[in-house]
Amino acid sequence: MDVVKSMCGTWSRVIGETEGFEEWATAMKLPEELKEKARQETNVTCEISVDGERVTILTKYSVTEEKLTFKLGQTFKHTTLNVDVENVFNVEDGKLVGRHNMMGQVATSKRYFQADKLVVESEGNGATMKNFYVKC
Repeated sequence: MDVVKSMCGTWSRVIGETEGFEEWATAMKLPEELKEKARQETNVTCEISVDGERVTILTKYSVTEEKLTFKLGQTFKHTTLNVDVENVFNVEDGKLVGRHNMMGQVATSKRYFQADKLVVESEGNGATMKNFYVKC
């Protein structure tokens, strides 16, 4: 849990530093409408908090927000952009790692530090996307 606690706080996505979005979105077979919405997002923040054994990740977009609350190692479901997702998060090699089953596909997310930035790396179907965040 120490790894997750070190990530607590509010983080703002660094505009222009996303890597691999188009390749990842294509590999994940995202509908063009979702790709376009993602391309237009310029004000994304991520708030991470811990309360006992419960972790909350609140991601705020310009027109909506997504809140995930979970215990490490326990499977949970949520719906995002009208897509049902089954998730489980664990700490592995100093990273917060999520495994996500959605639209008949499996994806992995990793949250970790690179210098002074929080990296959110998403991998699925052989493609990887990285978003970089700085602490607010």
